[in-house]
Order: sequence, then structure tokens, then C-alpha cells
Amino acid sequence: MKIKQLIVELQRLDPNLDVVCSSEDPDLLTPGHGFKLFDLDRVVTVEAERTRVDGKPYFKLGPGPRSSRHAVLDISGDV
Repeated sequence: MKIKQLIVELQRLDPNLDVVCSSEDPDLLTPGHGFKLFDLDRVVTVEAERTRVDGKPYFKLGPGPRSSRHAVLDISGDV
């Protein structure tokens, strides 16, 4: 998702709502739970190359020939 798409989605909502993230990714779930909630702590930007390590999405941080700027939502499992 691009920032402009996220802005459009967020502008449809009450600006006083809390923001939480959720995931149904089995690698993140507590056994017996159908989803996991995350609290949004901050938004930052990083210079990084998107890649995969052991088949999982990963960032190789820092400038490089294939790196670019990314917006990152910094989340916490302590909702």
C-alpha cells in the first residue's frame, strides 16, 4: 500500500478513533487464537532494500544500489 492509498482509507474514518493493527499470520499467533492485535507506536522512514531471508520478508537496511525509502509503521504487541 502506498501512503496516498492509506491517507484515502484513513480519511473515511472518525479522526478520533484509536488505531490498532491485526494479523492472522500463523507465525505471529498465540496458539488457540485467530488473530493478534498490535498497537501503532509511531511512523518512521528507512532507507532499505526489500528482500527475503529464509522465505520471509526482510529489509537490508542502509543505502545500496537496490535500496529505496520506505514508510514503516512501528508496532507493539502491548495493546
